Amino acid sequence: MSTTLPLFWDLSSSSKQKRLKSSAELITTLQHFQSQFAPSTANEDEDDDEDSENDDDSALDDESGEEVDGSDDGEGVVVDKEARKLDKELDRKNSEDVRYSIRRLVRGLASPRESSRLGFAVALTELLSRLTTITPKQIISLVLRASLITVSSKGQETRDLLFARLFGLTSVVQSSLLYRPSATIEDFKVVVQELIEVGKQKAWLRESCWWAVIKAVEGLEGGEVEWRKEAGEWVAEVVFADQEGKMDWTPEKVALGLKMQGIYPTLPWKTLLLPPFKNASLLHPSNLPIISRILKEASSAAEDEDEAAAAAAPSTSSAPNKNGTGSWKPHPHFVWDMILDAYFPKEGSTSAAVKDKAAFSDFYRVVVDESLFDVKTSSERKFWGFQIFEKALPRLPASEIPLVFTPNFMRVWINNLSGEDRYLHKAALSIAKLVQTITVTNPAVGFTLVSQLLGKNGNQNFDKITKTKTVSGILSSLSVEGVREYVVYLKGVVYNSLGASEEFDLKRIEARRTWAFDQMLALIKNGSIPKEDTWVLSIIEFFVLHGLFAIKQANKKSTFVHLQSLPTPSLSDSLHAVCRTRLSSVLGELTSESSLIKDAEGKTSRVHGSDSTGTLWISRALDIVYALEKDTKHVTLVTEEEGLAEDIKVARKAARDALVGLASVPKERKETAKGLELLIQSVILQSYDEPEESIDVLEELQGCAAKMFAVKKPTAASSSTKKPRKTAIDMEDEDDEEPEDLDPMDLLVDVLIGFLERASSQLRALASQVFGMLSGEVTESTVDLLLAQLETRPVTADEEDEEMDGEDEEEGDDDEEEEDDESEEEEEEEEETSGDVDPELRKRIAEALQVNGADAVGGGEEDSDEEDELLMDDDQMLALDDKLAEIFKSQVMGKKGKKDAQREAVHFKNRVLDIIETFVKKQPSNPLILRLVLPLLEIILNSGPTELHLSSKATGILANRICKSKDAMLISDRSEAVEVLGELHQAARKAQSAQVAKTCSQASVFVARALLQDQSTPSSSSATKENEQPILDVYLASLEDFMTKKTTKVKASLFFDLVARFPVTAWSMRDQIIQYAKSDGANGYRQTQAFLILNELVGQVPALSKAGLDSSIQSFVPVCREAIYSILSSATDSSPEAKGLKADRLRDIAKFAVKLARSTSTVVGADNLASTWAVEDLTTLASKLKAVERLKGSGALHAQLSQLVEIASGVTPSNKKGKKSKKEEVAAVVVPEVVAGKVKKGGKKEEVVGAPKRKLKKSAGDEAAAGAPEKKRKKKTKVVEEEAEVEMEE
Repeated sequence: MSTTLPLFWDLSSSSKQKRLKSSAELITTLQHFQSQFAPSTANEDEDDDEDSENDDDSALDDESGEEVDGSDDGEGVVVDKEARKLDKELDRKNSEDVRYSIRRLVRGLASPRESSRLGFAVALTELLSRLTTITPKQIISLVLRASLITVSSKGQETRDLLFARLFGLTSVVQSSLLYRPSATIEDFKVVVQELIEVGKQKAWLRESCWWAVIKAVEGLEGGEVEWRKEAGEWVAEVVFADQEGKMDWTPEKVALGLKMQGIYPTLPWKTLLLPPFKNASLLHPSNLPIISRILKEASSAAEDEDEAAAAAAPSTSSAPNKNGTGSWKPHPHFVWDMILDAYFPKEGSTSAAVKDKAAFSDFYRVVVDESLFDVKTSSERKFWGFQIFEKALPRLPASEIPLVFTPNFMRVWINNLSGEDRYLHKAALSIAKLVQTITVTNPAVGFTLVSQLLGKNGNQNFDKITKTKTVSGILSSLSVEGVREYVVYLKGVVYNSLGASEEFDLKRIEARRTWAFDQMLALIKNGSIPKEDTWVLSIIEFFVLHGLFAIKQANKKSTFVHLQSLPTPSLSDSLHAVCRTRLSSVLGELTSESSLIKDAEGKTSRVHGSDSTGTLWISRALDIVYALEKDTKHVTLVTEEEGLAEDIKVARKAARDALVGLASVPKERKETAKGLELLIQSVILQSYDEPEESIDVLEELQGCAAKMFAVKKPTAASSSTKKPRKTAIDMEDEDDEEPEDLDPMDLLVDVLIGFLERASSQLRALASQVFGMLSGEVTESTVDLLLAQLETRPVTADEEDEEMDGEDEEEGDDDEEEEDDESEEEEEEEEETSGDVDPELRKRIAEALQVNGADAVGGGEEDSDEEDELLMDDDQMLALDDKLAEIFKSQVMGKKGKKDAQREAVHFKNRVLDIIETFVKKQPSNPLILRLVLPLLEIILNSGPTELHLSSKATGILANRICKSKDAMLISDRSEAVEVLGELHQAARKAQSAQVAKTCSQASVFVARALLQDQSTPSSSSATKENEQPILDVYLASLEDFMTKKTTKVKASLFFDLVARFPVTAWSMRDQIIQYAKSDGANGYRQTQAFLILNELVGQVPALSKAGLDSSIQSFVPVCREAIYSILSSATDSSPEAKGLKADRLRDIAKFAVKLARSTSTVVGADNLASTWAVEDLTTLASKLKAVERLKGSGALHAQLSQLVEIASGVTPSNKKGKKSKKEEVAAVVVPEVVAGKVKKGGKKEEVVGAPKRKLKKSAGDEAAAGAPEKKRKKKTKVVEEEAEVEMEE
């Protein structure tokens, strides 16, 4: 037993893994002992055996330390002869460890310690299932005696004993011990009776006890015991035949009845169940109301109040749950799982089907929807309903999913989803997540779920009301077939808007139809939904038909499915307009999307705005228009104007002829031709919506096609006498006539600019895409035309009114920009209201007062105002009120219109910048990009507070798109590039912010790169010098401004960027920089900045050396040395009139000297280092600086000088691994005062503060490297600490 005792402790662990591991080890050990045990055959006296057994048990209990009773039978329990005999038989056939373990496991079921009941029950169940030497009677006897409740048992002890009996009897059932050949029907009866009795004693144990009873009956189904039938009849007689029990129905009895009707269908169920039920089958439709009340677990009193039909069936009213649980449990009863299994058996289930059961739709409606989700039902039972829904939904096939989305459920679900403060909000959210999860795992049910959420019992604005993304999430997971079904469903909403309702509500019908239109557009906009040609073309066909045409009569033979029936009622003119707007938005979305297309050669290319065959979506839309236009019998155009009908037809035909000519364009210009084709097709389609505005555009596009691709232009002239449209080119010069030979590309861009001014998002997206395709044909005049749109020009409110027409029907693509401007508008309005009154407004008010008989001038007697008021009657006062209201309203509208016009002007410029960005992206090496630099910079510099977004966009294009381009820009005119570079530096000298200065520097480097890489000059050294000279002239002028003018805005980063990108070119500026560095005219800050520029230049020594500039580097070092020594020497002058630099600036210069010495040591040569740097002069200079009073505390300066001495002396740095460094040795010999650090005041002898006294030259850093103790490592000298700071800065 000593080997099994430790295994019992982990059975009570709170960790499930520990409990299972301990159980497995215990069972394995006991099986091993039992296999080696030989049963005893000796006949011993029963009394002696019993005494011996009790003594052994007591000893084992003391050894285990478990809190159990002193005997097997509990305190004060009289053991009968039968029990002794069973115990004796148990001991005779099992080993000592096994019989001890069985007794201890049984007694441990009553222990309240942690999870002991779970651990001991699992171990007991597994042990009973594996041992064949144990009989049911033996275990039942042990369990009943160990869990016997006495008079002295207290509350907690009683609960523990009841749990022990429940767990023990359940172990007997689950181990199948009850169905072995050694088991008898008496054993079965004892187990069932005891479980029922435990359930009666405590209501909160009833569900668990009856679950064990059902498991006991379930074991009879597959068992081969002889008394199987007899046991079933006995259970039915005990549970159902009892007259008192007939009227006391609980969910547990319903569960048992369902189970037994499947196992024992031949029992007299009619006699057993009637009354209170009306049919022998529990799930029969006539029994559903009774089942509903039972499963609701409501008290009979509550049911009497709720059920008005109780008088018709008195016995039924008291049937449900007479003895209710008295407390609510958060989980639904296990009978619900059995009912769902009856309707939707799990795979591999062998249970017999329930006969004569009601349809699931009826069961769910009566038992769940009208019971648990009823208006008067409590929140607790609604919570049950939510959980039952979660259990049922995953089991349902797609065809039966609508059955659970019942009216009451949808009402409760939507109400609890709509607010976080709702009591069941989390439960409702859980269902929303479940619905989306099911769609992801099974996309085939997606449409069914969507149709329920948006259908009769749901709400079309489900996501908006519930503040979730349930519907959109389901739509994102739809399969292609699901999307097709959803499109058909949306079509049904439009065509059958009346439905079953007899009421005709036009407003409601139009709202439903508009919602359906929006849903179709949302499908196109949803990027996660796969775009399949069939359903996309169906949506385009729908919007084309109902946007441009009116159906006169249905054509059932038509190839267009939407023409095969008529919408009821017919669509109004406003809905036709909405369809046209949605068509524009759909084509805009499809135009911006790209897809991979394989050509005839098998090559894959990415094409925008086309279907899977490479055909443009807009071409597909036009084909539908052309086909419907011919079917005059069934449809008619809704947008055709009578006076322009013939003209627009001629213009469309001519444009279609031009498209035919574009198909034969050579391959090298195919991209441009395709862009023009897309533009013409778009204008043709637009002409059906706005025919008057499209006629001139179509004529211009035909002319462009004729000039660019020699496409034959039609000779037929339009008969229209309307005034030609006003182009952007005309607006540039109102007085000049339009030139006859205008560049066709300019005309195309002018049309695109017109698109940018429109409210249609599709036209704006189209303009950007078409311009990208035409970007290869852009000329200087085209760029000038674009840049002219960015210039500031006066905008009137009338122009704004024209631009805003139709914006109410748009999707609001610019909502974010408008929201950003709202707060600014409010602030401006507040400022204006607090200012002076407009003189014009004052004048208009005065005129209104005079007209109505009042003197507003106030130039009469003092009491003139009072007399006027007395002379005006009521009619005059009312007329005056109306007039004043009109004046103030017009004043407010005028201000608002002006602000709206200004805002729209900013939005228009943003769209033009989008066009320019497209050009830069498509043509990164085009020489015309140079013409964009200064206008973009001007926008950055001159943008006002309301144009911050415009400035940010211009900065992004210039700094990120143009300046960071990896493609080399070609130059057509060097003088223009030099002029641009000069203007950039002029702007840098006036930059008011660091961001502007940075942008100017980046642009300058970009232009400099273009000049240096100019291919117009031959490749030679003289040519390279010629390319560099203009750059040097501009940068040297800025350097002079930076070094000599205090008010300059030039930043040192301007020169840093040049050095970093073009070090060879910047190397030519070294002499001028050195002169400024040692100039007496420059202040200390400028001198330091000059050395910083030199520092950046020195960092490029490897690149300079590689370029063959070693000789110039060698001559450069002495010049720098003289400048450095000169400044350091001036710092040694301690006279009051001396103007030496501060210590921190001297440190920076010394730092530069160290970097210069290190970087150029290889080029100068080790033998020439000492002479180049004049080590003796440097040592003397360092000593003098050390003696200067104001520099004594600058340890970093002296540390840098010591490093410079070391490098200049040609000493190799140490590896710092515990040995003395060369630096310390040289410093100790040459400049001991520099290394020694701080001298104690008042002492004649110099010593290092805090340094070890035995070895002056060894630093604390060396001690740490050599493994010195921690305390010694902390004793660093101040000199060492300052050296560490210097190294960190480097």
